[in-house]
Amino acid sequence: MSMSDFESVERQFEECVDELGGAIAALESFSDTVIAYALRAHLGALLSALLECNVCTREAVREFVSTLEHEVLEAGTDE
Repeated sequence: MSMSDFESVERQFEECVDELGGAIAALESFSDTVIAYALRAHLGALLSALLECNVCTREAVREFVSTLEHEVLEAGTDE
């Protein structure tokens, strides 16, 4: 991946995170728990679709989910 490709992906990532943040903020009438479960359902469907379309492997999904779990649980110990 060239530097310009990386910068483009990085920019798209930042824009996507910003838009998702705005969309989640618009859900203020729901509890954080309800939003978390809804996001989990959507993430599960997205990862399944990526597998079905051969965009990624089962191992890549396992690694992604494992990393997510580790990041979340480690963040909880920074108190």
